[in-house]
Amino acid sequence: MKKLISLATAVSVVISLDAFAGNNTAILIQVGSNNSANADQADPTTHNNLITQTQIGVSNDSDVSQTIGTNNSTVNHTQVGELNSSESLQQDNSFFSLSSISQQGQGNIGFSLQTDTTLGSIFVNQLGSTNFSTNGQFESLDTRSFTNQVGLMNAAQTVQTLSVGSSHVINQFGSMNISVSQQLEASAGSTFSNQIGSDNFSSIFQGGGVGASALSSQIGLGNDVIIGQSLTSLSSAVANQIGVMNGAEVLQQNTTASTAVINQTGFVNFAEISQMGATLSTAITSQIGSNNSYLTTQTGVGQTAIVVQIGSLNMGSTMQ
Repeated sequence: MKKLISLATAVSVVISLDAFAGNNTAILIQVGSNNSANADQADPTTHNNLITQTQIGVSNDSDVSQTIGTNNSTVNHTQVGELNSSESLQQDNSFFSLSSISQQGQGNIGFSLQTDTTLGSIFVNQLGSTNFSTNGQFESLDTRSFTNQVGLMNAAQTVQTLSVGSSHVINQFGSMNISVSQQLEASAGSTFSNQIGSDNFSSIFQGGGVGASALSSQIGLGNDVIIGQSLTSLSSAVANQIGVMNGAEVLQQNTTASTAVINQTGFVNFAEISQMGATLSTAITSQIGSNNSYLTTQTGVGQTAIVVQIGSLNMGSTMQ
C-alpha cells in the first residue's frame, strides 16, 4: 500500500496500490506558489518507508528517492521561504535510516545521501539565506551526522565512508563560515566543529584507525583550523580559537592513545602540533596575544610538551 497525501490550495487524498513495493507512505504539503516536490518509492525492493515533504513559500524544491532495497527508513523535508532546495537519496539496502532537512529563509540548499547504510541518521537545519549543506554516509553502520547553520552563506560538508559507529557534528552561526569533516574507513570516530562569527574555516580528516576524536571551536573572524588524523587509535585532537586570523594545525599519524590541544586567543597567532607514531603522549600549546607562533613535534612513547605564550611576537619549537 502506497499513500500519497497532498495539500496545496485544497486537500486531496490519493491512495494507489503497487504490485511490488509495499507499505511505503508519502505525505506532501505545499502552500504558496511555484513549489516543486518529487517522491520516489516505486522500486519493487523498497518496503515500509516514509517520506514527508512540507513547503510553504515560493519556488522551493524538494526531491526524495528511497530505492533499491531501502527498508524501514524515513526522510523528512520542511522548507519555509523562497528558493530553498533540498534533496535526499537512500538506496542500496539502507535499513532503519533517517534523513531530515529543515530550512527557513531564502536560497538555502541541503543535500543528503545514504548508501548501504544501516541505522544511519542525517539531520540538517538551516536558518537564514544561501546556506549550503551536503552530507554522505556510504556503506556505514550506525553512523550519525548533524549540521546546524544559522546566518548567511555558510557551507558545511560531511562524508563518512565504511565507518562504523562514527559521528559528525557541525554548528555554524554567522556568515561565510566553512566546515569540512571526513571519516574514511574509520570506526567509532567522532568530529565536532563549532564556529561563531565570519569567514572562519575548519577542516577535519580522519582516515583509518579506531576511536579517534577531533574538536574544532572558533569564535571570531578569519580563523583557520586544520586537523588530520590517519591510522590513529584512541587519540584526540582539539583546537580552540577566539579572535581574528588565528591559525591552528594538528597532525596525528600512526598515533595511539595520545592528545594534542591548541588554545589561542587574540590576533594572528599560529600553532602547529605534529604527532607521528607517538604513543601515550601529550602536547598542549596555549597562546594569548598577537603574532605568536609555536611548533611541537612528538614521536616515541610517553612524551609531554606543555607550552604557554602570552604577549606578542613570541615564537619557538619543541621536538621530542
